[in-house]
Amino acid sequence: MMCSAILLLTSSSVALSHNLVNRPALSFLQEVAGSSSASVFSLEAADDTTAFSGENIGAKYGIPSLPTSEAALEKLLDEPLSASDAEPQTVAADALVTRSALSQKSSPWRPSIAMRGSPAGPPERTAPAMQRRDQATLETSNVQFAQELQKIAKIQSNKATLETSNVQFAQERPLNLRAGYIPQEAQPVVAKTPSLHSYLRSASKRRQGAAARKRVAGAAAGTGKHTRSKSKGVGLTRPGVGSGKADIINFGAFAKAFYGASLKNNNFVIDSIVALKWTDPRVISSVPAGLEKYTMSGKQAMSTIWMPEIVVTNRDIRKKEVISTSVTIHTTGEVFKVERAVLVINNIYDLEQYPFDEQFFRVKFASSKYMLDSVALAPFPEQAQSGVDEKLFEAFPYKLLDWKVYSFEEVDGALKKSRGVFEMKVEREMEKYGENHLMPASLLIIISWGVFWFPFDKPFITPRLALSILVLLSFTNIMVKSGDEIPDGAPCNWNDVFNQNVQALMFCTIILNILSEIYMHQFKVEDMARAVNHEAKIVQPILSFVVIGIILTGGKYKWISLFWAGLVCKTLIVIAMLSYVGHRHNSAVAAKDAKAAKEKQEQEAERMRIEAERIKMEERQQLRGGPGVSGAEVAGGERLAEAAADAAGDGGDAG
Repeated sequence: MMCSAILLLTSSSVALSHNLVNRPALSFLQEVAGSSSASVFSLEAADDTTAFSGENIGAKYGIPSLPTSEAALEKLLDEPLSASDAEPQTVAADALVTRSALSQKSSPWRPSIAMRGSPAGPPERTAPAMQRRDQATLETSNVQFAQELQKIAKIQSNKATLETSNVQFAQERPLNLRAGYIPQEAQPVVAKTPSLHSYLRSASKRRQGAAARKRVAGAAAGTGKHTRSKSKGVGLTRPGVGSGKADIINFGAFAKAFYGASLKNNNFVIDSIVALKWTDPRVISSVPAGLEKYTMSGKQAMSTIWMPEIVVTNRDIRKKEVISTSVTIHTTGEVFKVERAVLVINNIYDLEQYPFDEQFFRVKFASSKYMLDSVALAPFPEQAQSGVDEKLFEAFPYKLLDWKVYSFEEVDGALKKSRGVFEMKVEREMEKYGENHLMPASLLIIISWGVFWFPFDKPFITPRLALSILVLLSFTNIMVKSGDEIPDGAPCNWNDVFNQNVQALMFCTIILNILSEIYMHQFKVEDMARAVNHEAKIVQPILSFVVIGIILTGGKYKWISLFWAGLVCKTLIVIAMLSYVGHRHNSAVAAKDAKAAKEKQEQEAERMRIEAERIKMEERQQLRGGPGVSGAEVAGGERLAEAAADAAGDGGDAG
């Protein structure tokens, strides 16, 4: 039983893999095997004369006579397909193998059907139920067999298509290699037909592109003035090579939009349009016939004509976004390139005069390939290609003063370049700085003066001191915020001088407040303390206006330098405060001494008065009673003496 099954499976796999299927023989075997899907068939040797005759089945499947041995069966399976067997065959409904047909003729071997779970041996051939069941099983197997035949035919058809495609691939590959295109997978496609078709379409498009590039290169090479290398455009030589002179590249720049400047990061963002112009007679042949000029993209120009490769040299790393590029060649030999790009430009700012500064926004150009002796930049003779948009700085605190385009030669060791510069000179406007910094600082200074208007009593000692200190801390936060706008290593500027002097003025307010409190509660010179408090209401505003006026007018109108302005303001504050505090301190000490002397005089006068009263009492007693003196009078005299002694002691402590 197992031998027959292995024989059938082996013959089927060999037929499918080598395309040598003998379809009639395979169909016959599967029809016999498919007589029962729930049974296992086997080929058993038989000695009786009840062997089946395969004439009807052989005639149906094109087999003249059925094999009578295993050797004959193997020979039949090894025969190749004929042309008539290439098409799939279907099994008709009447192509059924019955037990009566299988038992017509004798044969050395016969198929026998053994049901699973039933004893070995031939089934009962006379039972009607068994016949009906076998009939239904055979019909179902024949339908499944027809489906399998269709699948086998489809596999053979796909295999033939793949073989044809591989032949085409082998023919196309030399052409692809000659065109300069090497596919990523240079192996025959044996898996899926759609991927092969995609490859063929891609190869066709690449061949067309290569042919177009060859035509352009041939037109350029026909002039005999330059040659191309295999890489894109890099083998083209400049027009003036061999002449000993540098090729002149005219340039211009137009500032279309400005997106802000960062003083802290030393850069600004600009939308610029750069125009370049040079002469190359070799491009005349590249202009199509009948046209005076021809426009192409930047990539196409790089692979077709010579380019000076002018770039922005002070742009930030990977901070260039090209919006559009066009290159126009004329029949006169002129080449005109226009490129629009958004750039982040690195620019070092002069911050010594900040916020009353004038800045220069510079965009620098140079060739990324050629040195000074090969390419020289020069501005356009006319200014039509350069300029600045009228509303460029409308949304920013800058005012345009002037712009210009110029070139210069720069030598840095072995690097020798001709550089072009597009420069914009701007002046900072004070509106934003005044609103963000000057106004809050002025308000805090005015608030600090309010400590001198508080009641001059003990309950207000802490509020007066707290207000003056809190105002100073608040301004310190504003000062730090204003310093964040510029780099940490920026030089001393007008903003720093202003902040330092405002802090000094607030510190002076704290000093005067403390001084008045000391005079009031420590020195006990109330008149002097109140005088200092009232004078500070006038001294501090006047001193603040003078100092801030010097700084703001000096920075705006430049009538005094930054150094001298800072020095004068600080000196003025120090001298004013030292002179005032020194004067008031001397006055306070003098007032204290005068008060002490006055109190001593008053005590001495009181003592003398008491002494005089005691003497008078003694004289009165003598006049009245002679030597006898009453006890009450003596006690009164003793009390007067003790009071005079106490008064004298208090006067000594006060002195």
